[in-house]
Amino acid sequence: MIIVKYILCFAMVILIYSNTIAAEYPLGFVMPYNWADFTSKQKELYVSGVIDGQIFMLYGASSPELKPFLECVKNEGIKTIVNQTELYLGFGDDIKNPMPWAIAQGVGMACKKYRNK
Repeated sequence: MIIVKYILCFAMVILIYSNTIAAEYPLGFVMPYNWADFTSKQKELYVSGVIDGQIFMLYGASSPELKPFLECVKNEGIKTIVNQTELYLGFGDDIKNPMPWAIAQGVGMACKKYRNK
């Protein structure tokens, strides 16, 4: 549970400073308007990278959430998470947030049945 708090705090810091960072570093974050121009393969690769970072954080913290997370990613697959992310973006609630936020929401939608195992 502690790791979730750290992840949420980290995400809030990113959201607060995302405009400043994007202005200083032209590559910045991938935003939903960039996402629309990605090919299917690019979307899968980007989501894979974000998930790799999440696994790294969970593993490094020896989180009990790692096992169900890995089980979800293995069983549901990257394409399902991409689809869930795009479904989430379809509601348009967080179009000003960087894509890792939307991907985290997509993972949450895809992995509901793997929680609390």
